[in-house]
Formats: sequence, C-alpha cells, structure tokens
Amino acid sequence: MQQSQILSQSEFNESSRLSNGQSAEQTYDIFNVIAEFRSTPPIRVGDLSIEHTIDPPSELEISPSSHHVLLINLSGGTRQVNQFDEGEYDGSMNSGDFFFLPSERSAYIAWKTTDKSLIFTVPPDFLPHIAATTECLNPDKIELRTIPLGCDPQLETIARSFLSEMTADGLGGRLYTESLANLFGIHLLRHYCTTPATLRAYKGGLSDFQLKSAIDYIRANLDAQLSLENIATELNLSHYYFCALFKQSMGISPWQYVIGQRVERAKELLKNRELSIAEVALACGFSNQSHLNKHFRSATGIAPGTYRRG
Repeated sequence: MQQSQILSQSEFNESSRLSNGQSAEQTYDIFNVIAEFRSTPPIRVGDLSIEHTIDPPSELEISPSSHHVLLINLSGGTRQVNQFDEGEYDGSMNSGDFFFLPSERSAYIAWKTTDKSLIFTVPPDFLPHIAATTECLNPDKIELRTIPLGCDPQLETIARSFLSEMTADGLGGRLYTESLANLFGIHLLRHYCTTPATLRAYKGGLSDFQLKSAIDYIRANLDAQLSLENIATELNLSHYYFCALFKQSMGISPWQYVIGQRVERAKELLKNRELSIAEVALACGFSNQSHLNKHFRSATGIAPGTYRRG
C-alpha cells in the first residue's frame, strides 16, 4: 500500500501548493488514503462503505476513482483546500461541513491540522439502484454534482447516526444501518444530482395482507440476522418501498418494530431461569448480551437481570 505524504506544520507553509499552485509529488488512490487514516472498523452496506478517519496534516493528489466520495468533517475551524475539476475552495472547514467528489474526477486536497472525518465511498450502481427501486421518474438523469464545500444539517445527522453506530459496536444492527443507507441514498438523489431526482410518493401504507405477512415473517425470524431485503422480498416489494409503506402503516420504522419485538421476546424467555441472559440475547436476535441490556433498559427502564428477579 502506498503511504500518504505527511507534512509537518513548517512544511505546510507558503512554499506549498496552498499558495503557489504546484502539484503534490505523488497521486494517491482514495481507498489507500482511507485505509491509511482509518480509526475504527468501517460500516458496509452492500458496496457502500462508511469510514471514520483521523487525518494528520497532509496534502494529497487523489486519482480518479470509480466510486463517488463524500467527506464530512467532524473537527472544526481548520484551513482546508479542495481543488476539483469543477471548482475549488480555500478557507475554513467547520464541523459538519463536507465536500463531494463524484466518480472519475481527480482532486487536490490539503489541510493543516489533525482532523476527524467520516468518509462515504459510494459505488457507481448505488444511486441508480435506488432510483430504479423507488420508481424514480427521471432515472436516466442521475449525475452527481461536484461540491468543493457544503453544509447540510440533514446529511450531517445521517452521517453522525452512522458514526454512533460505529462507536456503539453495531448496537442497532443490520436493519438499522440498511435504513440509514436508504435515507442517505434518497437524500443524495433529491439534493445532489445535476437534475434533482423526482421520486415516487408512497401513500396508503401496506395492505392488511402485506402487513400481516411482514409481521409474521419478522416474528418467525427474530433470532436471525433480519434484513430489509429479506422482509421486502416476502412481500414482492423493493426494500425502499417496503420501508416507506411499513412506517405509514405502523407509525414506526421496520428497525424500531424489530427491536421492540425482540425485547418482548426477551421478556418471555427471561421467565425460563434455565437460560442465561446471554442465551436469551442470542435467542432474540441480539448480537450479544450487552446489546440486549442496552435495548431492554431503553425500552423498560430496567436491566434484564432486574426484570428476571421480578
């Protein structure tokens, strides 16, 4: 793996490209850069990857990639230089600010302080797939805009939700990260295409038969790694369509419903004192006892052990 170029504060001065327009000496692949600066294991939803990085002062030439790249700054007040084919920015980059580099574009980026970032690498088929499964009315116009610097509170909220999931060791589970990926993709389609995507509006919720089928499937598979794709397939729907209609019918997301059902299952199993709390957690579909403890306490106000003791 190529090593990224790390500059000292004295090297990052008026003689650098920040002022004289000269090129960085080497060009780096974005995936190598991310691997170099990675601070925690990434979240992956299909080929969509979300990485938390800690980035020492550097200047980098980024080579064109097949993936789109979104970087959201988690630090504050640092000087940032972003030079893209379609525009550039040189100034302060605050916490929550972002830049977006579509696929097949090269870039020069530089920063003066050690920053924390969240980096999304978006595969080329991610947005077309969402556009197709949400019955987008203009799917042939999915082209993303280059953004040297932007600020979007809703996008930041989605990003920080991914970050919380990383630091909580996957507490929400697969359904939760899939739901966040849905929100992320739909937000990009609506706000960051050269021609804003027109998405079909879903109204009316699931039919009674569809809702019963979904609930029966969830309850029968609580101990498994449930996914939106699997549940939606039972109803012959896309998982984007399913999420929207399920929430209209139930008032909560599929992820929230599954967590609630797992907690209810745990209440029943805790009555069997031959089962350890760890065994109860696995039988309900939680990854471990710690995840059961956190969700159970959140739902009931008490720990599973306290509930068992009555």
